[in-house]
Amino acid sequence: MNIALLLKKIRRTTSLKSNRQIALCIDVASRSLTDWERADVYPNDKNILKLCMLAGEDPLEWMLWAHAQRNEDETSYAWNALLTGYKQTRFGFSDTRPDVERTDAA
Repeated sequence: MNIALLLKKIRRTTSLKSNRQIALCIDVASRSLTDWERADVYPNDKNILKLCMLAGEDPLEWMLWAHAQRNEDETSYAWNALLTGYKQTRFGFSDTRPDVERTDAA
């Protein structure tokens, strides 16, 4: 999982093809999308929800993932545990590495 994949899905499945178009739609600066794609920063929960609505993705899974990425202290472990449990109960998906793209559920 990463925000670049989410933005790629939005571009592939909607009429929004550029960062500028997506940024206008969710009311953020185009630069924010560039920063998110490069993982310089992570979007807040409100913007993750907006992105997920555009992409047709599960916002809870993405929010849990983003919280795990944002926190570099001991809370990261807790967020990752929540994400792992959520994936296992919702999708039956056991490989929880962030770089693995799930293909079995949308």
